Amino acid sequence: MHESSVDQCIADAIITLQMQYKDSRMNFAKQVRYVREHLGLSQIQLANALNVSFTTINRWENEKVTPSKLAQRVFYDFCESNFIDEHILKAI
Repeated sequence: MHESSVDQCIADAIITLQMQYKDSRMNFAKQVRYVREHLGLSQIQLANALNVSFTTINRWENEKVTPSKLAQRVFYDFCESNFIDEHILKAI
């Protein structure tokens, strides 16, 4: 393989990973908003229920940050305790 071909493969791989990261961030944002609205909660109320700040919920919903795996687990556990199935959420 020529050096330019390798460079192009690397560039393509980076773009693919960036797109996947953005998709996962967008999906989680939709899930948070869905759960919050389904339960009739404000961002502040959901933040209090999850023991995080309002700013954290706002950033999740607006795709500014992706929560850690631990924070995601806390969110999904909260959903389960409110009879919202994690697998259904992940299909959103």
